[in-house]
Amino acid sequence: MPRWTTSFSPPATALTGLDADQRKRVVRAVQRGDAADNLELANPLVTYASAVLRWHASMRVWRIVAFAFVACGAVLVLLGSLGEGAFDWLDLAPIAVLAALLLSFVADSRRKARAEQSMRATENRWGWGNGPVKS
Repeated sequence: MPRWTTSFSPPATALTGLDADQRKRVVRAVQRGDAADNLELANPLVTYASAVLRWHASMRVWRIVAFAFVACGAVLVLLGSLGEGAFDWLDLAPIAVLAALLLSFVADSRRKARAEQSMRATENRWGWGNGPVKS
């Protein structure tokens, strides 16, 4: 796959070598913001959380571009309907799409915060990064 293409989910290459149950535990821990529950899953969790953070950073630009295009479309639709003097319920569709895009920004920031929290908790628990070393 070319490097310039962007997938719609974080890369799963961080989870290679794990069975289905281990992958599920790592993904759920990152989604909840929890630390890895054993040392064997700590490194894949930190790698997966890093991949999630990189993915969210790359998708932010696309969301901003989509928001700008839909906002321009909403303004044009509303100005056109006001100019005609006929306002229809369908004219509110771009505003609904804008609201959905704003909610996606909120959900994205929560997912990002949970991934960062999970990575920090794992590093602190198992002694990686700047956290305390556990024996």
